[in-house]
Amino acid sequence: MSEWTHDDEPTGSELRKMYEKALKELKAVKSERDGLVQEKATASASQALQAKGYNPSVARFAAADGIDLTDEASLSKWLDDNKDVFKPTATQPESSNEDDPNPPADPAFTGDVVDAFAAVQRVHSAGTSDLRNKYESAMASLPEDASPQQVAAHFRAQGL
Repeated sequence: MSEWTHDDEPTGSELRKMYEKALKELKAVKSERDGLVQEKATASASQALQAKGYNPSVARFAAADGIDLTDEASLSKWLDDNKDVFKPTATQPESSNEDDPNPPADPAFTGDVVDAFAAVQRVHSAGTSDLRNKYESAMASLPEDASPQQVAAHFRAQGL
């Protein structure tokens, strides 16, 4: 037996299996990353569209046309090119006090609702599998008819 051979070293077929497993895991991670990147780009585009008075769902049509949703100039050009199809839904209402940095809160959004929404945003922005799994587990154990306050309390109890 050679001094370079060790009985505990993997064989060629074992190395191949390890490589294929690692490659499969890499593809899964890349796929998850690509999905999160696309999700973030769509969310950013939806916000930009909403700020311009368009329905945020228009973002998916722009993406289907191959528009880079992270490039506001491309999105604006696409909107201009498709102005006969997509029109702003409504103009922004003029505020009587535009200098107020803290506009009055919508009474439908209580502190608990805002907290629950912030928890969901933290999960989506973190993008880690463990946090996502924790979120999915918390959502699965939540009753369908839970109030916003119950959702917020449930997320806090789960550490989200």
